[in-house]
Amino acid sequence: MRIIQAAGYSSSGKTTLVTLLTEWFTKEGLAVGVVKHHGTSSAVPEEEPGTDTYAHLKGGAQAVTLATEGGLRLTCARQVPLEEQLDIMKRLGMDIVLIEGWKNAPYAKIEVVREGIERPPLENVKAVAGVPGGENAFSWEELHNSCGRLGEWVWKTSDII
Repeated sequence: MRIIQAAGYSSSGKTTLVTLLTEWFTKEGLAVGVVKHHGTSSAVPEEEPGTDTYAHLKGGAQAVTLATEGGLRLTCARQVPLEEQLDIMKRLGMDIVLIEGWKNAPYAKIEVVREGIERPPLENVKAVAGVPGGENAFSWEELHNSCGRLGEWVWKTSDII
């Protein structure tokens, strides 16, 4: 399974980039997983009162899965380390996992930048999204027109676990 991170600071465009790459890899016929880190909140949004999942969690369950013919939803009432989340993705048969956030994780990163948002540099940056020009630089205009060059680059450069 291949892994690449889209890392950057708040409002830099990480979700936009991950969505574009997800669409591109899916069109290429690959199974894509996304692991998102929410850096500004310690709580997962509450389940809707009245649902079975809500009742199970309120009853003390640490994890609840909801399985249907159309898919599976997993809700955990505890923090799940990134490595465990990647293991779940691997067990689900994902070809590639796009990690959104997790700035300090050790995987190859695409740093996502927006004009006017300056922050300290990130480690293990292999490419930059949001700036024009360069072999490993991808402008927003290019990415919105076609993610092909970045998608091919990701496939060749991403970490494999």
